Amino acid sequence: MNDAALIILKPRQIAESEAALAELASWLPVVELVGYTEAQLADGIFKAALDLHPADFYLVASDDLLVRWPALDAVLDRRQDDCCVTGYCQFTHTDWRVNVTRRPLRGDRPERGAYDFLSYHELVSGPPVRRTWFTGMSLTCMSAAMWEEFPFGCYQDGHGRGYASDFHLSRRLQDAEVPVQVVREGFCYHWRHEQTHTNDPRDNQLVVGAVTPEIRLR
Repeated sequence: MNDAALIILKPRQIAESEAALAELASWLPVVELVGYTEAQLADGIFKAALDLHPADFYLVASDDLLVRWPALDAVLDRRQDDCCVTGYCQFTHTDWRVNVTRRPLRGDRPERGAYDFLSYHELVSGPPVRRTWFTGMSLTCMSAAMWEEFPFGCYQDGHGRGYASDFHLSRRLQDAEVPVQVVREGFCYHWRHEQTHTNDPRDNQLVVGAVTPEIRLR
C-alpha cells in the first residue's frame, strides 16, 4: 500500500496545472478523475478510485491548482489519523481572499453568508497551523478511514448536477466536531480569473461530456 496519494478532481484541461503535475511524477501516486461530474464522483466514482489505488492517506485537489512539492510536504508533515489537514489557495488572480474560514460555517447550504474567509496576508503572517472550518479541496488530506467515514458527497440541483463538494464535506466535519487544520506553507496557486459559479470563459475548459470519463494513474 502507498503511504499517500494525491487525487485530482479533473473536469477541465488546464495547461498550467498540467505542467505543475508533471513535476510530481515518481514522487507520489497521482490519481486523476477525468471527465466526471461532482454527482458522478459522489455516486461511487471517488470510492472506486480509493479502492483501485489503496493508500494510508489521500490528499484531494481541484484541477485548477498549481500543486508543488513544498506544499504537499507541508501538509503531509502535519497529517493525523483523526483530523482533516488542508492546504489552501487564493480566490483568483486578483482576489487574495483564501478558501479557509476564521469561524464555523453558518447554515447548512453553501450560500454567501455561510463563510467568513481569511485573506492571504492574514494566513501567511500567522502561525504554522491554525484552525479552520472550511477545506476547499486544496490538498484536503485525510486518512483512508476518515474518507470512508466522510465519503465524497455534494449538493444537487433540480437537474441532477452536483456542486459544492467542499462545503458538503466541511459541514459534515463541523457537525461531527472533527477539527480541520490549515497549514500555512500548504499554499497552492489558483489558476482562475473570476470567482463565480460559472467560470470566466478564460478558465472554462471543460472536458466533461467531451471525453470518456476515466480514472487515470499518472
